[in-house]
Amino acid sequence: MALLPVDEARAFVLGSCGPLPAASRPLVGARGLVTSAPVVSGEAVPPFANTSMDGYALRAIDTAGVSGPESPTRLDVVGTVMAGAAMGTVVGKGQAARIMTGALLPAGADAVCRLEQCRVESDGAVVVVGWPVAVGTAVRRAGEDVAVGDIILNTGSVITAVSRPVSIGEAGRSPCIAPARSTSSLRARAALAFSTARMSVTSTWPVSSRQQS
Repeated sequence: MALLPVDEARAFVLGSCGPLPAASRPLVGARGLVTSAPVVSGEAVPPFANTSMDGYALRAIDTAGVSGPESPTRLDVVGTVMAGAAMGTVVGKGQAARIMTGALLPAGADAVCRLEQCRVESDGAVVVVGWPVAVGTAVRRAGEDVAVGDIILNTGSVITAVSRPVSIGEAGRSPCIAPARSTSSLRARAALAFSTARMSVTSTWPVSSRQQS
């Protein structure tokens, strides 16, 4: 009996199969499945404006007249903002706030002067800035990485360890492959032997506090 060429067998199997209906699947069991609908972000990443490095949050306009270390501006330090802290500190005219990497940009501030570009006086109560700081310096805007409505995964994307930080709603069972010894056996098994798993997504990209691995 002549053997069925591999390419012909593959073409026959794939041509005889269709996607399975979407079914509910937990995130833990989603690896290797395929999205049946786009994954759309329902929230921004980062969810709020924050600093990309340690420094002093300030109003850029307060440094506009600075031309160098010989003619610096002095700003009153009104507080310290730690990463993970809630909004509370407000930066006004002539003021600055010590800020840590990843911390929420305080109200009133629109830029961050890096530690290397400033110095402190009066036991940290005053920060001296010797160079102008442009608006947005060292600031990550809300939605800079992922905006609300952005497509995280397209339809037909295989869920891998890299793409799993999403909330999965539904998924089909994994495909199964069974050996066939003849053309007739291949035909008999075709509909069940190889099916493409599908799934749909209900939620999107979580913030770090809800991220699942």
